[in-house]
Amino acid sequence: SRTATSEWESSTSINPLAEPRDSRKEKDVFPTVYKLNTVRDIGQHFSSDIFNNYSYTANGSPAYHFGRAAIAWIWQLVMALSPPFCRKTLFVFLQKR
Repeated sequence: SRTATSEWESSTSINPLAEPRDSRKEKDVFPTVYKLNTVRDIGQHFSSDIFNNYSYTANGSPAYHFGRAAIAWIWQLVMALSPPFCRKTLFVFLQKR
């Protein structure tokens, strides 16, 4: 029997589920570099002489607790005891002086 996906693929000339074709030239592709992942990195890249840095890290409510209060409570405890660099979200607020 044919699946809906294979039937759809055969009826269209372009498959959006296929791997994307990268038409960029090699000289136009640069390695990915992440340098602003912590509050400290933000402070080092934006001088305090020029910027006020109000950035901070935070945790939201637990995302994966399967609808069980005990698991949510354990996740909240783990997040509360985790050091700042382990928090889920980095909020960046910079103000130019």
